[in-house]
Amino acid sequence: MNPAGRCLVVVVLYRMSAHESATVRGVAEALGSDSRLREACEVLVWDNTPRADVPAGQPATLPGFGFSYQQSSANDGIAGACNAAVHICNKNGYQWMLLLDQDTIVTRAYLEGMLMYRQTVDAMADVAAIVPHLFDAKFQLSPKRVLRFRDQPILPTAPGILGGEVFAANSGVMLRISALNQIGGYSRDFWLDHSDMYAFHQFYLHRWRVFFASDLVLQHSMTMLDYDGSMSPARYENFLFAEQAFFDLYKDGLENAMQCLRLIMRVLRQHRRYRNKTFSKMTLRFLIYRLRNAKARRLRNWKLRADERQKLSRQDGMESTR
Repeated sequence: MNPAGRCLVVVVLYRMSAHESATVRGVAEALGSDSRLREACEVLVWDNTPRADVPAGQPATLPGFGFSYQQSSANDGIAGACNAAVHICNKNGYQWMLLLDQDTIVTRAYLEGMLMYRQTVDAMADVAAIVPHLFDAKFQLSPKRVLRFRDQPILPTAPGILGGEVFAANSGVMLRISALNQIGGYSRDFWLDHSDMYAFHQFYLHRWRVFFASDLVLQHSMTMLDYDGSMSPARYENFLFAEQAFFDLYKDGLENAMQCLRLIMRVLRQHRRYRNKTFSKMTLRFLIYRLRNAKARRLRNWKLRADERQKLSRQDGMESTR
């Protein structure tokens, strides 16, 4: 099949072997049971795990058909993996790529449905993304309509174009490469948290539209919802800085004032609901920081943190290849 008719499926790993990833297993089972899916998909497993910590024999655990493995020289997060995949697509002529996190349950029906909708959307030149319903258990992660002061979960409707500004989480979305090229790819500053919010906001600013594959449902394990389990203080701190920067850059004064109220409510909710009180204390400290520092200073500090993180990430990558 011509590369233009194929889709690059990108599975991003971090500190998890391919064999342990529910996503890799699901994709492998789907492709292994359907020769048409194997023809239509090329799978790239992108591993952000530091080289010293990559499980022995990692590439060997992948299926022998349609899978390739790439170890990142440095952990540039979701943004780095996506931008590398865009480069591969441009080089090899793929027009669409499908993004998947390591903890998403992928089925044959989902892959078949996304490829079917891609054929429908191919002729809609202004559509940047095809998005399914994404849930963590019963909690809807995406898609959501971006409204003033809040995001509204989009309920099941007939499949079709969504009006207004729309946000969808990275995992499970299919993206048009030409749209990503136009917005300059994912932001290296929003390297992990809010990477998807940045990309979809840019699609909206550039007048790209979103197609909702409303009959396709995925289950995904969300770290940000697990304060008593997989969430770490370092990850939550990164989220807080990314969230604040996104509001400072793209929301007006009233919405930023509302964000302060949300942080107050989050402090109370985290303290009441979770055994681990670390995160409620972090949110409170961050709220105080936000109130004491002007927007220009907050953005300058965030940018310095991002630059320093990228510098350290590059140094770690260089050291791990010696």
